[in-house]
Amino acid sequence: MSLALLVGLITAAGAVLSFRAPTEQELIASFTEAQRFYAEGAYDQAIDQYRIVSAVRSRVLNAQTIQVSVGEERYPVQEAALYQMGNAYNKRFADYTNFSRNDQSREDEYLTLADSSYQQSVNSFERVINTATSEELKGLAHGRLIETHFEAQSFEDVVSASQRLIDDYGTGEYALPGFYNLGWAHYEMGDFKASINAFVELVEQYPNGYRTDRSLFQIGESYLAMDDCSSAVKYYQQLVKRQRIDELSEEQLASMQREKLAGLVDETALELAAKAEIRTATCYGKIGDYEAGVASFRRVITRFASERKLVEEAYLRLADMYEQRGDFDESVRTYREAIDISSDRSLRARIQFALAEKLFSKGAYADALSEFRVYLQGYGDIARNVGFPTDRVHYRMGNSYQQLAQIHLERGEQAAAGPHLKRAVAYYDTILQLSNTPYKWESRFNRAYALQSMGDATSGDLAERAYQTLVEEASESYVQRSLLQLSELSFERGDYYLSDSLANQVLVLFPEAEGLDNAHMRRALALQSMERYENSTDEFLQVAEDSPHYASSRLGAGHQLLEQGQYGRALGVLNEGVRSADAKQGQSFLYLMAQAYSGQANWPEAVRAYGELIEVAPEGDLLVASRLARANAAFSNNELALAESELRWVLESVSDPEKVRYARETLSLLYLKENRSSEAVSLLESMSQDEAEPAQKAELLSRIMDSYYAEGLIEKAARTAQQILAVEFDDQITADRPYRLKEKALFILGEIQVRSADNSDGIATLKAYLQRFPAGRFAVNAQLSLATIAFSAGDLERAKSQFAEVEKAELTSEQRFLVMYYLANTHYSLREFKAARALFEQIIALYPDNESADALYFGLGESSYQLGQFEEAIEAYTVVLTDFIRSDNADDALYNMAWCLIELERQEEAMKQFALLLELYPESEFAASAQFTFGDYAYNAGQYKEALEAYSIVEERYQTSAVAQQVPKLKKELTEAIAYDAYEKGLALMDSAEVGNRVEYYEEAINVFNGIVEEYEGTESALGALSNMGVCLEGIGKWNEAVRVYDQVIEMYEKEEATRDAYQFARSHRDWIIASRL
Repeated sequence: MSLALLVGLITAAGAVLSFRAPTEQELIASFTEAQRFYAEGAYDQAIDQYRIVSAVRSRVLNAQTIQVSVGEERYPVQEAALYQMGNAYNKRFADYTNFSRNDQSREDEYLTLADSSYQQSVNSFERVINTATSEELKGLAHGRLIETHFEAQSFEDVVSASQRLIDDYGTGEYALPGFYNLGWAHYEMGDFKASINAFVELVEQYPNGYRTDRSLFQIGESYLAMDDCSSAVKYYQQLVKRQRIDELSEEQLASMQREKLAGLVDETALELAAKAEIRTATCYGKIGDYEAGVASFRRVITRFASERKLVEEAYLRLADMYEQRGDFDESVRTYREAIDISSDRSLRARIQFALAEKLFSKGAYADALSEFRVYLQGYGDIARNVGFPTDRVHYRMGNSYQQLAQIHLERGEQAAAGPHLKRAVAYYDTILQLSNTPYKWESRFNRAYALQSMGDATSGDLAERAYQTLVEEASESYVQRSLLQLSELSFERGDYYLSDSLANQVLVLFPEAEGLDNAHMRRALALQSMERYENSTDEFLQVAEDSPHYASSRLGAGHQLLEQGQYGRALGVLNEGVRSADAKQGQSFLYLMAQAYSGQANWPEAVRAYGELIEVAPEGDLLVASRLARANAAFSNNELALAESELRWVLESVSDPEKVRYARETLSLLYLKENRSSEAVSLLESMSQDEAEPAQKAELLSRIMDSYYAEGLIEKAARTAQQILAVEFDDQITADRPYRLKEKALFILGEIQVRSADNSDGIATLKAYLQRFPAGRFAVNAQLSLATIAFSAGDLERAKSQFAEVEKAELTSEQRFLVMYYLANTHYSLREFKAARALFEQIIALYPDNESADALYFGLGESSYQLGQFEEAIEAYTVVLTDFIRSDNADDALYNMAWCLIELERQEEAMKQFALLLELYPESEFAASAQFTFGDYAYNAGQYKEALEAYSIVEERYQTSAVAQQVPKLKKELTEAIAYDAYEKGLALMDSAEVGNRVEYYEEAINVFNGIVEEYEGTESALGALSNMGVCLEGIGKWNEAVRVYDQVIEMYEKEEATRDAYQFARSHRDWIIASRL
C-alpha cells in the first residue's frame, strides 16, 4: 500500500472518529497507528493522531478504562496519547533545531518552528501533570518536562519544573529527577552554591544509586569551579570511597569494560570514581600539596591500568602538575614513563604525540621535532586510529621549522633562517600531495608565509601568487589573512599605496570579522609611509583595547601626534596605551610622554617622566637621550642642580661628539643662568678652541638666544639674535633642525621688537623675515603676529586681509583656531555682523571643547544681537551663563540678554535678568547701568517714587559711573512729577470747595498744599501750592494767614526763587486783602 493511500485512509479514519463516537478498538487502533508514526520518525502524523485520540469525548465510551502500553507500563489511552504527543513535539523540536544549524539560509524559519514545537511539548507535559489519573505517568511527565527544558537550554524553567516535582512528590521515588536536574540547572547557570545545595539534599535523601554518585562528583565540580579545592576534595573522596577503588578486583574492572562495550552505560560508577580521583589530584596541585596529588594520579594509573583513557588523562595531568610546580624536566620524564611502561600501543602513541605537542607549546621546537619524528617512526601505521594522523604531524613539524626560522629572523639572521624555512615548505608540500587533508588550506597559507619570510624576490613572487590563489579559492578567514599578508608584502616592496588598498579591502569585505586590528595596523603603517599622518593616526586609534597590537598602535599614534604638536591629545593616547605595554614598550611610552610634557612646557611632569624612565635602566641611545632630555627639562624647570648632574653624566659617560658638544653648550647656559660667569666663560673658551667653525658658533649662539628668550631676558636675546645674523656661515636646515639658524634669529628678533612701545622696527623685521623666508618654519607665526598687530592697532581692513591670507596656509589646530577667532572679531569690529556670526558658529562646531568657548558663544551672541536676531542671541548668552558662569564675559552676557528681552518687549523678564546681574556680579562694570535701567523702567511706567529710589541707589553706590552723572537731573524731574501729582489733588479739592462753598474741602486742600511746600521745596509745584494755599485761606476767611503766605511768595520772588507771574498774583491778592478785609 502506498504511503499516500495510507495517509488518506488514516485521515478518513480521523474524520470518522470526529463525527461519531469511536469504539474501544478504534481508539486503540488510532493510538497504535500514532505510535507507529512516532517510531518511524513521522512526528507530524503522530501528533495529529495523538491529538485526535486525546480529544475524543463520548457519553457511551469510558476512555479512562481503555489501557494502552507505553514502554513496559499501561496507562489510560487518552493520557498516554497526551504524554506521547509531548514526546513527539520534543522530537520535532530537536529536528528543527538541527535543521537550523545545518541550513543557514533557513535558520530563522527553523528556529521559529523549533520554538513552537518546544512550547507545545511543554504544554502537553503540563496537561498530563495537571489532568492525568496515573501517578506514574504524572511522574514521567514531570521528568520529560524537565528534560525538554534542559534540551532547550532553558535552565530557569528547569529550576521551576524541578522544584515543582519536588513539591509534588516530596522525597519519593518520582522526586529524584527533580533534585538531580535542579542541581544540574544551577550548575549550568553558574550558581554553584545553589547547585551544591540541591545535590547535597539528593545525596541525603537518596543515598544509593548512580545519580547519587554523579551528584557527589558534581558537588566536587561546583566547589572546584569556586576554587574551594579543600571542599571539592572532600566530596570527590566520598565518591572514591563508595566505590572502594583500592580494593578493585580484575573481575570488577573487566565487568566495567563489558558494560561500556555493550553500551549499557555511558560512564560506569567506577569510571566516575576514577575521574574523581583525578580531580582530587588536580585540586591538590592547585593548593600546592604536590605529593598528595602525585599519589592520587598514581592510584588511578595503577588501579585502572587497563582503562586507556583514564590512564592517559592521569599521566597528562600529572605531567601538567610537575610543570605547574616549575619542574618541566620531571614533566617530560612523566610522559616518557607513560610511554615506557604502557603495554597499550595506542596509549603510547597518544602520549608520544602529547609530549611532542607539549615541547612545541613551550617553544622547544628542535626537541619537539625529534619527538614528532619518533611518533612517525614508531606509530605511523596507527596514527590515524589514535586520532593524530600523519598529516597533522607533518603540519606541526612544518610549524616547528617555521618557528625556528622566526627566532633567527628576529635576531636579523636571515641566512640562518633560510634552511628552516625550506624544510617547513617541504613539509607543507608533503601535506598538499594528499587529496583529502583537513590541513590543506592552513598548509597553503603557512607555505606562502614561509616563502615570504625567505626575503628574496623569487620567493616573494611565489608567496604573492600563493596568497592570490587563497584569495580566489579559500574560505573567508584565509582570504582575510592572505590579503593582509599581501599588504605586508607590498609594504616591504615599498608600494605603500597598494599596501594600504589591500588592508582596506579587509576592512570593507569583512567588517564584522575578528583580527581587523591587523588591517588597521597595516593601513596605519602604509599611510604613515605616504606621509598621510592624520589618516595614519586615525587608523592606529581604530585598534581595539583587547588587541595584542594595542600598545604598539598607541605608540604609533602618540608619536605622530607629537610630531604634529598635538601634545595634549598625544598624552591622552599614550596614557591609554601604557597600561598594556610590555617592559620594552613601557620605556618608549615613558620617553614619548616625557616629550609631550616638554612640548606643553610642563617641565615638572617632564622631569618626573624622564626620571621614571631612567630608573628602569634603558639601554644604549635611549638612556643617553633620556639623560639629555631630563637635563633640558630640569634646566627649564629651574632645577639647576639636577640639570648639571645629568649634563656631567653625559660629559663623563658619552663619546658621541655631537651629544658631548650639546651637553657643554647647555652647561654653559646653566652657568650663565646661575651667574657663574667665570665658569661659563671658561667653558665657552674651551668650546671655541674645539669648535672654531662659524656654523658651530652660530649653533651655540642660537641655544644661548633660546635660553635668554625662554627666561624673558628679552634684550639679551635680541642682542644674541643680531650676533647670529652677523655670523657668516653656510646656514642650512638639518635632519634634527627643520629651520635655518638665521631664519629663527630673524623671527625671534622681530617678535622681541614688536613688544616695544614703538613696534615699527618689529613690523619691519617680521616683514623682512617673510620676504626672505616665505615658506619658513616660522612664517605662519610671523604672519599671525603682523595680523594681530594690525588688529590691535585698529587697522581692521589690513588685519582682515592678513588673517584671510594666513588661513590659506597649512596650520596646526591651535593656529587655525587663533586665525578664525581673530578673523571673527575683526568682522565684528568692522560691523560685518553676518560674517562674524557665521564664523563664530563655525569655530564652535570645530572646537566645541576649546578653553575659549565662552568667548566664542559671547561673540555669537553679540553678532546675533547686532543683526536683530534676539532669540538666537539669547540662546548664545544662555550657554555662557549655563556652562561658563565664572567667565569674564558672564556679566556682559547677562546684561546683553536683558536688553535682548527688552527688544523683544519682554520687559518683566529683562528686569529679572538685571536683578540677577546685580546679585551675581555686584562689582560688574554693567551694575550701574542695570540699576539705572530699573529707574528708567519705573519712570516710563509712571512709578515715580520707585524710579526715584532706583536712581538714588545709582547715585549712592556708583558715584563715579557715567550714568550716575545723569541722576541729579532725573531726580529733579521725578521730584517735580511727584509733587505735581500731589498738587493736582490739592487743585481738585480746591475746585470742589469753590463749587459748593465747602469749608472742609478748603481745609483739606490747605493741608495738601502745605505738605507739598514742606516736602518738595524748590519745585514749581511747591510755588503753585503756596500761592493756592493763600487762595484757600481767603476762602475760609483766614486773612492774616493768607497775607503771610503771599508775603512768602513775594519774598521768594525777591530772592529769584519764584516767577514774576507768581509774584504778581501774590501781590495783587495781598493788596486786595489789606485794602478790603483788614
